[in-house]
Amino acid sequence: ALSGDVTMTNAGVVTIANNSIDSDQYVDGSIDNAHLADDAVTVAKMNDSAYLANRNMIINGDFNVWQRATSSTAGGYGYETADRWYFGGNSGAGKQTTRHTATPQEGFQYHMRVDANGIPASNYVGVEQAIETSTVVPLRSQTITVSVYARKGASAQADNSYKLRLAQSNSTDARSTLNFGTGLTDTAMSLTTSFVRYSATVTVASDAVGISCSIVLNAGGSTATADDYIEITGVQLEIGDTATPFEHKTYGQELAACQRYCEKLHGDTQYEMVSMQFAYNTTSTEGILYYLPKRANPTITQYSTGAGGWKISYSTLASVLSAVPTFDLITLTNSRISASISSGLTALQGCYLRTDEDTS
Repeated sequence: ALSGDVTMTNAGVVTIANNSIDSDQYVDGSIDNAHLADDAVTVAKMNDSAYLANRNMIINGDFNVWQRATSSTAGGYGYETADRWYFGGNSGAGKQTTRHTATPQEGFQYHMRVDANGIPASNYVGVEQAIETSTVVPLRSQTITVSVYARKGASAQADNSYKLRLAQSNSTDARSTLNFGTGLTDTAMSLTTSFVRYSATVTVASDAVGISCSIVLNAGGSTATADDYIEITGVQLEIGDTATPFEHKTYGQELAACQRYCEKLHGDTQYEMVSMQFAYNTTSTEGILYYLPKRANPTITQYSTGAGGWKISYSTLASVLSAVPTFDLITLTNSRISASISSGLTALQGCYLRTDEDTS
């Protein structure tokens, strides 16, 4: 019998009103693959919540985490700004990366500007993320898709070119140094001044151990100026032949993933305590636990202007260090920090090391 939201025409066509049948009205097991037409279920018909979680292999693809700085040194290179993103390319006095507030594009708060200012004609700059071998191994022989939202500067040279690249190598956790390496794809992007999503789909080799994703600007026939830049956000790398909606993770999730490679320990404000310590003679030492275990034994760098950026506080006194703190006994989970003053400490005396400026 037909009633309510179901009608039948004389030709025998059954029409069911939208939203008239929900999951409570299905008999368990009544619909299986045999009842679905080929391609009946598509990405466009699925809610975002239906996609698998943790499908994005890129860390900090939304550029929310900037532990080191929000702008790089003009002319510099390396890991200087957004976490997990390496900045490189040819020399240019004004080339740099900076953080910018994004347009309301799928809810992105920030995007990165990659500025080519000063690089010679036909040279390039770009950013790259190397994907760790433990992540690459499950991708072997798989079809993967990389995607990014990108736009160019409003007054950029007309003959600049822009590339979305994936490269692979047989070197563990290796970067391709932006110069492509063994190419999976070198996809041209015809950028406009508005954010548009670009993607490329490739198959990973069966023996791949390293993959890198990079976004590159190649200067045209003239030396690049401050108008020659590319802005990017929402970088995603996933299994499959379709770019699904960007997977937004919480800031805490992205920060934790980034801190496996780099973390900033204390020192954002003046007079911030770095560690409780015990003294012996004029030197105090204490172990420091990292927020998260590291991928490899880290290199530790202190960023104060010198010994004057630190003090040891004890009793009611505080003394400037005689030298910048040193680190040793470095492991994946902890290290030892040692600090010295010229006089005042006695053996087993309690004290604490603190910053004396907001750049420590």
